[in-house]
Amino acid sequence: MAKKTNYTMNGKNYYRIRAKVGVDENGKNIMKPFYGDSKKDAEAKRDQYMKGINKGLSVDYDKITFGDIFHDWLNVVVRPNVSLSTYERYEATYRLAIKTSSFFNMPLVSIKSIDLQRFYNQQNELGGPHRVQRIHGLLYGFYKYCCKEELVIKNYADGLKLPKITKNSTEKKFLYDEDLKKLLEAFENDSSLLIFVFAIYTGLRQGEIFALTHNDIDFEKKIIVVNKSYKRVTIIEDESKDDGKDKNGDKNKKQIRTSKLILNHTKNQSSIRVIPMADKLVAPLKKKITEEKEKHMRFGLPYSKETALLFSSNHVTALRNYHVTAKWKTVLYELDIPYLKFHGLRHTFCTLLAKQGVPLKTASMLMGHSDINTTAQIYIHVDEEQKQKAINDLNSIVF
Repeated sequence: MAKKTNYTMNGKNYYRIRAKVGVDENGKNIMKPFYGDSKKDAEAKRDQYMKGINKGLSVDYDKITFGDIFHDWLNVVVRPNVSLSTYERYEATYRLAIKTSSFFNMPLVSIKSIDLQRFYNQQNELGGPHRVQRIHGLLYGFYKYCCKEELVIKNYADGLKLPKITKNSTEKKFLYDEDLKKLLEAFENDSSLLIFVFAIYTGLRQGEIFALTHNDIDFEKKIIVVNKSYKRVTIIEDESKDDGKDKNGDKNKKQIRTSKLILNHTKNQSSIRVIPMADKLVAPLKKKITEEKEKHMRFGLPYSKETALLFSSNHVTALRNYHVTAKWKTVLYELDIPYLKFHGLRHTFCTLLAKQGVPLKTASMLMGHSDINTTAQIYIHVDEEQKQKAINDLNSIVF
């Protein structure tokens, strides 16, 4: 027996029913059609949809895809309220991971916790637990927004099992004494190593070093003032095109990427600080400032203590982190020092403070840490190293 239908669309017969799903801003009823192969099928779709409406979801919630709402949330809600560098990290996570997910083009309401968990497991295999943590931070905030806007009934990113992040105890965190000696001896004959020695004697972050001006160096008081930081970020602008969607289902937009140097305040309020100048830095810094002044004259550029950078490129512009990192890797190779991140020079400064018996609170202030526990973790590494040395010394005792 043929199923009874009452509506034809695109040459196919359906049974259509209509139901009131809400009211508009003028008080008029909002009617929504439901189509099925039979009356029973159409009514089942209506009842399923009304369950969502009765739970507080917005009208037409079933039509919204995950990709459409996530893209808009990231660019309209999140972007204006975070720093450019933070947005740069978010956008990279979105583009490289979330946008390629299997559920990106699915209706938002059809995605459940199990879909997200499966995605987390896949990403953990591809990039490890840190990658999953970055993805989870975004998805949790996204679903929190969707709950607030009544697009979903609960935060499906809540309660998911995240892979544990285990610390690599074998990763080198700071320069050991013998390696530090190699670097300092090499510096005596190579002034180009000043930026690395400077980092060891001050503990400044890379961006803080890049932003230092001649005015921040006070030879009379023998202090270094830290109150700003340089960060180079990639600015991503969308240029809309009205030609549907791309192959990934995202709104078809041409992305314009430009690199921009941003001068910000320091990482946090605690990072604004004054560092005493080590005696060994005085002469090299005076020489460096003289060289920078000569560089300005050579290029015919006006000189000002307030704007002249302490460390600048060959063209008197702000340094690029990848150039400094490349130089640092070369130095490590030439001096036969095991690999250490540039940030490890900051940790080296902290370990030297610990070995000199500098109180933890004082060290935390010099480091510009907002949480003293961050400094304490570095102090613990030194304590463990000294304990190991004490045990090794016992081996030389002859009974």
